Amino acid sequence: MLAVSEQHASKMQMRADPIVEKAVGSFVKPSQYPATALGPSFAAIRNAAAEPLYAAAPALVSARWMVLGIAVMSAGNFNPALFGLPDATVETAQKLVALGLWLALIAISFLPGTQRQRPVTTGLLLPVLVVGWVALSASWSGQPDDSLGKALVLLLTTFGAWRAATLLHWHEFFEQLMQAQLLLVLASIAVVIAMPSIGVLHNWQHDGLWSGIYISKQTLGTVAANLLFLCLLRLCYQPSPIALLGLLAGTAGVLGSGSRGGAVMAAAAVGCVLLARRSPRLAGLMSYLPILCLLLATAGITFILLSGLSYFPLFGTKVDLTERTIIWQFSLDAWTTRPWLGFGVQGFWTEASYYDRFLRIHGWVLDNYHSGYVNFLVEFGAIGFALLTGFMLVLCRKLAAIIAAAPALPSRARFAVEAAFGLIVLLFTINLTESFFMRATDFSQVTTTLLTIMLFAPRSSAPRLNAR
Repeated sequence: MLAVSEQHASKMQMRADPIVEKAVGSFVKPSQYPATALGPSFAAIRNAAAEPLYAAAPALVSARWMVLGIAVMSAGNFNPALFGLPDATVETAQKLVALGLWLALIAISFLPGTQRQRPVTTGLLLPVLVVGWVALSASWSGQPDDSLGKALVLLLTTFGAWRAATLLHWHEFFEQLMQAQLLLVLASIAVVIAMPSIGVLHNWQHDGLWSGIYISKQTLGTVAANLLFLCLLRLCYQPSPIALLGLLAGTAGVLGSGSRGGAVMAAAAVGCVLLARRSPRLAGLMSYLPILCLLLATAGITFILLSGLSYFPLFGTKVDLTERTIIWQFSLDAWTTRPWLGFGVQGFWTEASYYDRFLRIHGWVLDNYHSGYVNFLVEFGAIGFALLTGFMLVLCRKLAAIIAAAPALPSRARFAVEAAFGLIVLLFTINLTESFFMRATDFSQVTTTLLTIMLFAPRSSAPRLNAR
């Protein structure tokens, strides 16, 4: 059976820390992952799995609904045609609602008795350096107003994610994420059926593809791919109506939006999880898939910089990845004028000279890098890219340790660990051709932040409100 039986789980709990050491030591040096570093994390995950999934304390119930609301409001920009309002009005309203939910969630986290895990800072130095560098980059941006606003929002959502980690256990977060994405995809399918003039694109490039409730088909495809992964993984443990519905809706979403690659990546992420169960050594290797993505992105960036081409030549054809490489070549060429510090957070496309020049040359402009790695290099420079590289290396090492120890956990906690493993692989792979790194108002960035806290910071339990 794929799921760990309850009898097996209870036996494993009594000797989990030695198993962690043994599993980790099978493919890394034991000194790299001492029991004192991993023990508290896994003890907290085991203890969380023993609790009811939904405690009834009003403040905690409210916190879960707020996380679900933030996930719904922050997945992407809604199509203003749904509301008959200008683009700017809908976008601003969406961000204000999400901001209000964040502030309310942070406030709840300070109420007496609501913390289920103590807030920690141990182990978070490297992630804090990355976020700090991104926020600091607003000081050298050519558009300080835009950059400062985004930097402040990034700091707020990062702090909010840190506080949310004291309220929700990891399996609860993934349940809320799955439910939010299911709502979004079902709403998109409903719009496609009831209002095809809005939910289906009618332009020369994407004619007939679904965008659902969103402006962009890529947003729907990404949300549907994440939903597909979580539902597939959930079904590996126990069939449920919500997971089955999510599987069908997610499949329809990725296919309708033309994101067939998203469906393949979601299925591949589940495949990686299943393969990781069979071999700790193989699990260790697959934990470094994000580094493989980084290497592929670096190789592509290097080729474009050295060749000056806006495409990849392959067997006599010009591969431009649906014109993404045109954007990369343009932005990377500009980056060479500011190689060390970059243009600062949101400091490139907001410069009229670059925006207008791209529009004049190509006749279109998307205001999007369509690669998180290119985005990071252009906006945060070589120094920022080096910080990202260091962060990813440590992230993968910790990911290798936690996935190798997953068999020692009961099924609910194991689902959380394997969901974290698969989502990290999925998110860093998607960033090869989409841009989600450090997008302060996007829930993909919030998910990355929460997963980072899960992996980098050992957790410890704290007193909480009694469920009644």
